[in-house]
Amino acid sequence: MEVEVAVDGGAEIGEGPCWDVAGQVLWWVDIPPGTLHRYEPSTGTDRPLAVGRPLGAVAVRRGGGLVLAVGDGFAVLEPEAFLPAVPPATLPGGLPELPPAGPPGVRVHLVAPVEAGDAATRMNDGACDRRGRFFAGTMAWERTAGAGSLYRLGPDGAVEQVLCGLTLSNGIDWSPDGRTMYLVDSGHHRVDRFDFDEEHGRLAGRAPLIQVAPGEGMPDGLTVDAEGCLWVALYGRGVVRRFTAAGVALPAFDVAVPASKVTSCAFGDADLGGLYVTSATRGLTAEVRRLEPHAGAVFRARPGVTGRAPSAYAG
Repeated sequence: MEVEVAVDGGAEIGEGPCWDVAGQVLWWVDIPPGTLHRYEPSTGTDRPLAVGRPLGAVAVRRGGGLVLAVGDGFAVLEPEAFLPAVPPATLPGGLPELPPAGPPGVRVHLVAPVEAGDAATRMNDGACDRRGRFFAGTMAWERTAGAGSLYRLGPDGAVEQVLCGLTLSNGIDWSPDGRTMYLVDSGHHRVDRFDFDEEHGRLAGRAPLIQVAPGEGMPDGLTVDAEGCLWVALYGRGVVRRFTAAGVALPAFDVAVPASKVTSCAFGDADLGGLYVTSATRGLTAEVRRLEPHAGAVFRARPGVTGRAPSAYAG
């Protein structure tokens, strides 16, 4: 399958791709430096924005702007943060009028702290359900077994822990009918399924769905396509693999990218037929970096199936 480099960003841990249907842009993050990226496929332009803290995931807000899973909780970013700079006016005589001194204002508001007193953990991957609730998990920086949890941010700003005992909470998505939630625990090399109570946002009936053998890579981020199949990024393998809703692998659809540490994926483009894949450079040796010059890039493929528009946060 043909794969192109969309953004050759060299990210330390590129993650969290999220398609913005209204804006026709892809949001993605580089976790450790806390950099939010806005990629516009129509122009090929990628604009980074530093948010000042580690950044695990991003989702669009219905009312404008974004909701973020930052290192120590849930935050919102106002829409004007990415407005284009206004060119300076010209004074009489042709001299430019200088803009006000100081850095541009980036209005990131922490609305709900999560494990804020625990410096050993941070927020990681997340996504919104169809009712507009934002789910995001935590993990220990040292990947301590059982140290992670899954949290739900409601439209009213209330936070609830909905699952604990995870090691590395990662990709999250739902079946097209909203009745099943999928969650990756990378620490156990597993994708689990849950019965999902859409009215209340509750989980039940947890069951293993996909167990990835160590030699096949580590399951990381995921997305669900319009046919209800799961696309799982296999970290260390350089492949995004498609699985049926019953957990059966479909290797004929493999998207192989020239970067071993693939981290996540999301469908985008006007027809939702482009699969965007993020990757990482952290931990690569100099020799591997030489062999993988596009490590840390965002890649794009057209696998022949379409995705679904991601849900937006209702708060």
